[in-house]
Amino acid sequence: MARSSGRASKQVFETVTTVPDELLPNQAIVKVVVAKGNSLYEVTLPKVSADKLIPKSTEEKNREEILQKLLTDEDALRFMVEMPNKFRNTVLVKRGGYCVVELFDDLSSTVKGEIVNIVVIEKEWTRMPYWPLEYKRDTRGWDIESDEEANKYAMPPSEDEESEEEEAIHY
Repeated sequence: MARSSGRASKQVFETVTTVPDELLPNQAIVKVVVAKGNSLYEVTLPKVSADKLIPKSTEEKNREEILQKLLTDEDALRFMVEMPNKFRNTVLVKRGGYCVVELFDDLSSTVKGEIVNIVVIEKEWTRMPYWPLEYKRDTRGWDIESDEEANKYAMPPSEDEESEEEEAIHY
């Protein structure tokens, strides 16, 4: 009995969005910068994972030198990845979203990897030990500067609010 396309799409979606227990050595979590069309995406690699862009055959002395160049040049951590055929037209990756990329052995080409997993529910992923600290968001507490920035565009208080404030000050 043949499966319906809806069921197949759902199964593909579940496999691509499942949180793995651990990442393979040639996998990294990246942030999507922009969709370039034709199932190609420009992504950035966190600085923590920069060593994954250095070919394994490179000598140790040269690895350190290349790593320093990668860490100082922001554009060096940006590269293209592709969406595999089985995910196309089933899963969308939004700009600013995160995904897991499996890097190719040959890093000299323009496309350096393939998307193997997509972060849909960020909260589940941030709990994992392999989630890069660079991508963690600190939402505990208020940021005074951003609060003042928000108040800059707020409506001025009404006459009733001003009189209530004056009464509260006099007591």
